[in-house]
Amino acid sequence: MKYFYIIIVSFLFFTHCATIQKSGNEGFLHCPQTHFSFDTLAFAAPATHDFMCINTGAQPLKIINIRPTCNCTVPQWDKNAIAPGDTTYITVKYDSRRSGEFAKEIIVYPNTKQKEIPLIISGKVLANPNKFIME
Repeated sequence: MKYFYIIIVSFLFFTHCATIQKSGNEGFLHCPQTHFSFDTLAFAAPATHDFMCINTGAQPLKIINIRPTCNCTVPQWDKNAIAPGDTTYITVKYDSRRSGEFAKEIIVYPNTKQKEIPLIISGKVLANPNKFIME
């Protein structure tokens, strides 16, 4: 009976190891910088940033969707597959015609088993200098 348990435990162990190896052979999107601050922006100034992302996995992957948290943030990305070791850029444009501080999140969805990747832009837009002030 003792040998039966040893055989069962050994089988489960090797099955688990094979599963870990198999799941490690897919694409994995890594973005070294997940937060970017524009610091202070002039009203209506261009506000664009490129987030670099690398496929650090063993298989090609695609970014299937990117969802911004508001309409003031527009992402652009390459819809083609990213080969292992290759780099892609996600361009995020912020509409700086809104004065005040901001922090906006962009959620990246790769076609892999990894969870979504949040990217954040933040900063402060100065008040509109052309705004008519009534006294």
